Amino acid sequence: MRYAVLQLTVLLSLFFGLLAPSLAANPSDTVVGVLASTPAQFALLQRLSRAVDHENGLRILPMAGKGPVTTLSDLLELKGIDAALVSSDAMAFMSRNGLATDLDGKLTLIVRLSALDIHVIARQGINSLSDLAGKTVVMGPTSSDSYVAGYFLFAASGIAAKLVEANAADSIRAVAGGSADAAILVGRKPMAELAALIPESGIHLLQVTAPGGLEDTYAPSLITANDYPKLVSAEQPVETISASLVIAAVNWKRGSPQYAKLKRLAEQLFNALQPGGSSDASLNLAASVPGWKRHPSAEDALASHAKRLQTVIESNSE
Repeated sequence: MRYAVLQLTVLLSLFFGLLAPSLAANPSDTVVGVLASTPAQFALLQRLSRAVDHENGLRILPMAGKGPVTTLSDLLELKGIDAALVSSDAMAFMSRNGLATDLDGKLTLIVRLSALDIHVIARQGINSLSDLAGKTVVMGPTSSDSYVAGYFLFAASGIAAKLVEANAADSIRAVAGGSADAAILVGRKPMAELAALIPESGIHLLQVTAPGGLEDTYAPSLITANDYPKLVSAEQPVETISASLVIAAVNWKRGSPQYAKLKRLAEQLFNALQPGGSSDASLNLAASVPGWKRHPSAEDALASHAKRLQTVIESNSE
């Protein structure tokens, strides 16, 4: 009996000893951990994950973060997180508040997915940001993109407003009901909460320009009647500024295992996101983002992607 148990132990040891290396090798090579900073971004990340799953053996592991600033901190500090889906202004927020140093050398861009427009809504009688001095302005909680944008906007403008936190729906209700003078909402336009507003609500959008010092963080944008036909007239579009929704990564050096993994991720994302690809998204894969540098692995993948497209175009024209 003792001999039989010993024999079984040896066989099991040999079996698991042979099996373990293959099990250990695959996840580190093919699974990319991506952290999404907000619930809405997590839903988008899940769609991206499905779009690239099993493409060239790659698998995105979606993870839920706790806001843009914490997400970037986790990307820098925690193992198992290879990239992050986050608003681009979070990096500047961290730098300007002394939460981290040399971030422009540590964090890089894989791809820009969309604009995140800053919407400042206000009650009647408020016609500019300067009118909000001493007034009550609602912005999102600290774990939201609108908190980061709201903080920047008022700190850089030197406007001393009373800033309170609430979600988007409650922010709109506060302005419509008169308990707040304005609210800041950040997102891809058209935002569903604003699209549902009617002219009789007494709410309108304010013009926003980047205050001095933030030109390297935000880009100009335009809100039109096509975005919100009930809020914006065709003759008077509203100027605003926007951050970007980006996939960010640590600036791993060429030749490192992380570099190879990021290049693989970029290649599959570019294939999925191109017009007519396996995702329904269509965007400019080569778009730049104020304040961010593209990771060299993404530059390599972008060059290869452009070369393949050119080859297809030339073959189709023959």
